[in-house]
Amino acid sequence: MEICCFPQSISTYFCFATFFEFYKFQSISIILSPYLPYLLIPLLTLLMHSLNGYDLLSVERELSFEDPVTETVCFHCQQAVEKYLKAFLVYHQIYFTKTHKIADLLELCATVESSFKDELEDADSLTDYAVEVRYPDVWLEPGIESAEEALEIAKKVKEFVLNKINFANDTKKEATNSV
Repeated sequence: MEICCFPQSISTYFCFATFFEFYKFQSISIILSPYLPYLLIPLLTLLMHSLNGYDLLSVERELSFEDPVTETVCFHCQQAVEKYLKAFLVYHQIYFTKTHKIADLLELCATVESSFKDELEDADSLTDYAVEVRYPDVWLEPGIESAEEALEIAKKVKEFVLNKINFANDTKKEATNSV
């Protein structure tokens, strides 16, 4: 039984959901199986959105200190941006490989909504904070200005993506389509 081709953390959820659905609710799964993607995709997107809140909350708390650890701030900004872009891709059921490269994710998002590349091109500047700041062979210690700029970019991406994933409009569309 093939499960899904989403990234590992999401495919783990699908494995659990499929196991639970198949073994506990065999009779219901026959009824729900055509609707399962429509039920799970918005749920997974919402879950990814709520997890992103922790990255930005950590950033804002760290920046409130007199001497913030700026590499941690920039890392969490990059993580938030990456997760919001991946949430958009999950919402639109677009496959993506395991990556931290914001440019690659923007390119995929642009296949659905072309404005991603133009509006969020500065988000790619956060890519270096994903891995490079965590290894000693590359010395990258961002200043407070860079950390604050990273937060502004992350907030811009969050707002942009959430405007593109509008659950209220989806609910209205489904309601009018069913009438």
